[in-house]
Amino acid sequence: MKTRNTLKNAVVILAAVAIFIAILVATFPTANALDQVSHESGTENLNAGDYVAWPVTVDSSNYTLSASVSVISGPSIDVFIFTEGQFQNYRNGNSVAYQDGSKLNVNSASIKWVPPNAGTYYVVIDNSVAGSAQPSGSSVSVNYNITLYKGVESSSSDSGGNTSICLIPLVILLGIPMIALVVKRNVF
Repeated sequence: MKTRNTLKNAVVILAAVAIFIAILVATFPTANALDQVSHESGTENLNAGDYVAWPVTVDSSNYTLSASVSVISGPSIDVFIFTEGQFQNYRNGNSVAYQDGSKLNVNSASIKWVPPNAGTYYVVIDNSVAGSAQPSGSSVSVNYNITLYKGVESSSSDSGGNTSICLIPLVILLGIPMIALVVKRNVF
């Protein structure tokens, strides 16, 4: 009889621990895997009034564009993300409308942007008066790193973090007494 109670107690304790572990694991944030689709990096030297553009074509909104740009020497720059129509307006010298991920008048920029729809977008490093930065007749040298990923991160740094991280201490604080109660009821 004692062996049977001991086995019963062990099963109950293992079940309580398994539930606790399952709840704890469920509170950890998960990130979707991102597969690299394309990558461009290097250094560009732009005279005043010049720009350089990279087209990025996506077949859905399930992509993440990551771009980092740093001025090595010269004035501040603008880093635009354009739709195809916006890029044509920009090239024709018309008013400049751009996507929300764009960075204006910067010496460095780090962008993570999810294209809202399928289509062709352009990442543009601009050393002209088209945006906020004013080249003042100076050339600029920039390092750039542009990567397109298939997939979207489940949490981004702009979202303020993942609230599930805050739940981990709560799960631990509630889970340990739960296990102790189960052990106390079934062992003693």
